[in-house]
Amino acid sequence: MKNSEMIKVVLNEKDGEISLTVKGHAGMADVGKDIVCASASILAYTVGQTVKWMSESNLLTEAPIVSIENGNAQIVCKPKEDQFSFAYACFSFAQTGYTLLAHNYKEFVRIKQFGKG
Repeated sequence: MKNSEMIKVVLNEKDGEISLTVKGHAGMADVGKDIVCASASILAYTVGQTVKWMSESNLLTEAPIVSIENGNAQIVCKPKEDQFSFAYACFSFAQTGYTLLAHNYKEFVRIKQFGKG
């Protein structure tokens, strides 16, 4: 069920704040059967759960944003200085997954990575 839909992923880091934004649907298959959407979703849910755990563990300087619903995700956190490397690594693992999806399913996923254009 190929169509013109696409998942767009943006990872960003600025002034100690790290964010992940995911928008759209792959449109590779019907809802509930689309492995590209499922893969993109589990990466976002994993980052979101990690950020929630960091918040509950008092590892962030302020309350995070974790919003994941129906093809859209926004996850933003500002870790304490001594936790920045850990948080950045978590988002970077997701970046690796999204990069693999974008490489293997070019027509369905586009990613803007940390520090790139």
